[in-house]
Amino acid sequence: MNKKKFKSPINEIKKVGSKFHLDEKVIQMPDLDYPVFCFKHIHPDYSIERLSQEEKSALLDAIYKRGKMSWNDLQLSNRHKLGSAKIAIDSIKAGLPNSVTGDIEFLLAFRYFNMKPFLGYRNRFIFHIVFIDYQRDVYDHG
Repeated sequence: MNKKKFKSPINEIKKVGSKFHLDEKVIQMPDLDYPVFCFKHIHPDYSIERLSQEEKSALLDAIYKRGKMSWNDLQLSNRHKLGSAKIAIDSIKAGLPNSVTGDIEFLLAFRYFNMKPFLGYRNRFIFHIVFIDYQRDVYDHG
């Protein structure tokens, strides 16, 4: 596994007058080739609190497995296994959180329990989960 060497930003801190300044470029995270999952923008009606213990366990297992894969491997995986399906924004029946801006055309749906999906969007390497579709009513499943 190719590990990137961590460079401490401590030597990059400059004193400007009475304040300290650290260049923004120094503190930016590099792009990772695997997903990092975020629950910050999840819809309150489709959150983890609504799940049974069995569903919570399955969701954690699903996230754990995908977190060990690269984005490329996830894209190549079957959509009903570890891969995803693209769900058009205009197919979403529930209200979208403010974090889903006009430039986001689709959400990715990953399966976690009895084919139930959790949906979100990718921003660089971060996957923002916005719905856990525990009742299968966020969009028309066909």
